[in-house]
Amino acid sequence: MRASGYNEIYVVRVRPVSYRRIVVAISAGLQRQHEVGVVDTNLIAAEIIGQQGCMPDYLRLPLRVATRLFDWSGLFSGGKRFQAKGEAAQLVQLERWKHSSLGACRNFIRFYESLFLLIALQEKDA
Repeated sequence: MRASGYNEIYVVRVRPVSYRRIVVAISAGLQRQHEVGVVDTNLIAAEIIGQQGCMPDYLRLPLRVATRLFDWSGLFSGGKRFQAKGEAAQLVQLERWKHSSLGACRNFIRFYESLFLLIALQEKDA
């Protein structure tokens, strides 16, 4: 206790991770997984987010929640969120979700994989 009679209060600040950073990390992981060559993952992430913006609300919100859950699920399999993991650990998490027994996890990865490949191949052709 301090002389003034007040207990010290410690505040732990958690830096919020932007949704965009999570999508960029997913795109970078998919780029390594599919070996599509050099592509701008920031540009691809912006395109993916743009496509998500065109979805109806009843699909967009659950996808955003699922994306954040995917990021946070890394805490249970490596102690770090997906966007903070190293390249090898990101690939392992992507593979786990891709081959999960839960259809929602498989569909989540399939969604991002499909959009990523479509946009990456379009960018390479342009």
